[in-house]
Amino acid sequence: MDLSEVLQGLENLKDIQTKVARSMAVAGGKIVRDEAKLRAPVETGTLRGAIYLAYREGKSTDTTVVYAVTWNSRKAPHGHLQEFGHWAVQGGKRGKGGTETSWVPAKPFLRPAFEASLARMSQAMMERGRERLAELLRDMYTPRDEEFV
Repeated sequence: MDLSEVLQGLENLKDIQTKVARSMAVAGGKIVRDEAKLRAPVETGTLRGAIYLAYREGKSTDTTVVYAVTWNSRKAPHGHLQEFGHWAVQGGKRGKGGTETSWVPAKPFLRPAFEASLARMSQAMMERGRERLAELLRDMYTPRDEEFV
Protein backbone atom coordinates (compact mmCIF):
# COMPACT_ATOMS: atom_id res chain seq x y z
CA MET A 1 0.00 0.00 0.00
CA ASP A 2 1.45 3.35 -1.09
CA LEU A 3 0.85 6.11 1.47
CA SER A 4 2.69 8.84 -0.43
CA GLU A 5 -0.55 10.32 -1.77
CA VAL A 6 -2.11 10.31 1.69
CA LEU A 7 0.97 11.95 3.22
CA GLN A 8 1.04 14.55 0.44
CA GLY A 9 -2.65 15.25 1.02
CA LEU A 10 -2.05 15.77 4.73
CA GLU A 11 0.82 18.13 3.96
CA ASN A 12 -1.46 20.12 1.64
CA LEU A 13 -4.04 20.40 4.42
CA LYS A 14 -1.53 22.37 6.54
CA ASP A 15 -1.32 25.01 3.81
CA ILE A 16 -5.10 25.02 3.48
CA GLN A 17 -5.51 25.56 7.23
CA THR A 18 -3.42 28.75 7.13
CA LYS A 19 -5.15 30.06 4.01
CA VAL A 20 -8.61 29.44 5.45
CA ALA A 21 -7.66 31.05 8.77
CA ARG A 22 -6.33 34.16 7.03
CA SER A 23 -9.45 34.48 4.88
CA MET A 24 -11.67 34.11 7.93
CA ALA A 25 -9.67 36.67 9.91
CA VAL A 26 -9.89 39.20 7.08
CA ALA A 27 -13.66 38.70 6.80
CA GLY A 28 -14.11 39.31 10.53
CA GLY A 29 -11.67 42.20 10.56
CA LYS A 30 -13.51 43.99 7.77
CA ILE A 31 -16.71 43.91 9.81
CA VAL A 32 -14.97 45.46 12.84
CA ARG A 33 -13.11 47.99 10.66
CA ASP A 34 -16.31 49.17 9.01
CA GLU A 35 -18.07 49.45 12.38
CA ALA A 36 -15.14 51.43 13.81
CA LYS A 37 -15.29 53.83 10.85
CA LEU A 38 -18.99 54.39 11.54
CA ARG A 39 -18.29 55.11 15.22
CA ALA A 40 -15.19 57.29 14.78
CA PRO A 41 -15.61 61.02 15.47
CA VAL A 42 -16.21 62.91 12.23
CA GLU A 43 -15.24 66.53 12.93
CA THR A 44 -12.70 66.49 10.10
CA GLY A 45 -13.00 62.86 9.00
CA THR A 46 -9.24 62.38 9.29
CA LEU A 47 -9.47 59.67 11.91
CA ARG A 48 -12.26 57.86 10.10
CA GLY A 49 -10.21 57.81 6.91
CA ALA A 50 -7.12 56.52 8.73
CA ILE A 51 -8.74 53.34 10.13
CA TYR A 52 -7.59 50.15 8.42
CA LEU A 53 -7.15 46.39 8.84
CA ALA A 54 -3.53 45.21 9.23
CA TYR A 55 -1.89 41.78 9.24
CA ARG A 56 0.42 41.44 12.26
CA GLU A 57 3.25 39.28 10.97
CA GLY A 58 5.26 39.61 14.18
CA LYS A 59 2.37 38.29 16.28
CA SER A 60 1.29 35.59 13.83
CA THR A 61 2.71 32.08 14.02
CA ASP A 62 2.29 28.80 12.18
CA THR A 63 -0.84 28.11 14.23
CA THR A 64 -2.16 31.64 14.85
CA VAL A 65 -3.12 34.37 12.39
CA VAL A 66 -3.37 37.89 13.84
CA TYR A 67 -4.99 40.91 12.22
CA ALA A 68 -5.63 44.24 13.92
CA VAL A 69 -8.05 47.06 13.27
CA THR A 70 -6.06 50.22 13.90
CA TRP A 71 -5.47 53.68 12.48
CA ASN A 72 -2.56 55.28 10.65
CA SER A 73 -0.97 57.37 13.40
CA ARG A 74 0.78 59.63 10.86
CA LYS A 75 -2.54 60.62 9.33
CA ALA A 76 -4.41 60.75 12.64
CA PRO A 77 -1.95 61.10 15.55
CA HIS A 78 -4.84 61.98 17.86
CA GLY A 79 -6.62 58.61 17.61
CA HIS A 80 -5.49 57.39 21.02
CA LEU A 81 -6.69 60.65 22.61
CA GLN A 82 -10.18 60.04 21.25
CA GLU A 83 -10.21 56.37 22.24
CA PHE A 84 -8.90 56.77 25.80
CA GLY A 85 -9.37 60.45 26.75
CA HIS A 86 -6.65 62.92 27.77
CA TRP A 87 -5.69 65.91 29.87
CA ALA A 88 -6.02 69.36 28.28
CA VAL A 89 -4.21 72.50 29.41
CA GLN A 90 -6.35 75.62 29.56
CA GLY A 91 -4.37 78.69 28.48
CA GLY A 92 -0.64 79.16 28.75
CA LYS A 93 1.98 76.56 29.43
CA ARG A 94 1.84 73.48 31.56
CA GLY A 95 3.42 73.48 34.98
CA LYS A 96 3.82 76.27 37.48
CA GLY A 97 2.07 79.44 36.54
CA GLY A 98 -1.49 78.80 37.54
CA THR A 99 -2.72 77.15 34.35
CA GLU A 100 -5.62 74.79 34.74
CA THR A 101 -5.91 71.31 33.38
CA SER A 102 -9.07 69.42 32.71
CA TRP A 103 -9.80 65.87 31.74
CA VAL A 104 -11.26 65.43 28.26
CA PRO A 105 -13.38 62.27 28.40
CA ALA A 106 -12.83 59.44 25.96
CA LYS A 107 -14.99 58.99 22.89
CA PRO A 108 -14.13 55.36 22.24
CA PHE A 109 -14.79 53.95 18.81
CA LEU A 110 -12.64 50.79 18.46
CA ARG A 111 -13.63 48.91 21.59
CA PRO A 112 -17.38 49.56 21.15
CA ALA A 113 -17.07 48.65 17.46
CA PHE A 114 -15.59 45.28 18.38
CA GLU A 115 -18.26 44.58 20.99
CA ALA A 116 -21.11 45.68 18.71
CA SER A 117 -19.97 43.57 15.78
CA LEU A 118 -19.16 40.26 17.50
CA ALA A 119 -22.19 38.36 16.17
CA ARG A 120 -21.85 39.71 12.62
CA MET A 121 -18.10 39.11 12.73
CA SER A 122 -18.51 35.46 13.77
CA GLN A 123 -21.10 34.87 11.06
CA ALA A 124 -18.95 36.50 8.35
CA MET A 125 -15.91 34.49 9.44
CA MET A 126 -17.78 31.18 9.31
CA GLU A 127 -19.30 31.95 5.90
CA ARG A 128 -15.93 32.96 4.46
CA GLY A 129 -14.27 29.89 5.99
CA ARG A 130 -16.76 27.58 4.30
CA GLU A 131 -16.35 29.35 0.95
CA ARG A 132 -12.56 29.40 1.10
CA LEU A 133 -12.26 25.78 2.21
CA ALA A 134 -14.46 24.65 -0.70
CA GLU A 135 -12.35 26.73 -3.14
CA LEU A 136 -9.07 25.31 -1.88
CA LEU A 137 -10.27 21.71 -1.79
CA ARG A 138 -11.64 22.06 -5.32
CA ASP A 139 -8.29 23.46 -6.49
CA MET A 140 -6.37 20.72 -4.67
CA TYR A 141 -8.33 17.84 -6.16
CA THR A 142 -7.46 17.10 -9.76
CA PRO A 143 -9.18 13.93 -11.00
CA ARG A 144 -7.17 11.33 -12.92
CA ASP A 145 -8.13 10.53 -16.50
CA GLU A 146 -9.14 6.97 -15.58
CA GLU A 147 -11.71 8.37 -13.13
CA PHE A 148 -13.70 9.74 -16.07
CA VAL A 149 -13.95 6.40 -17.89
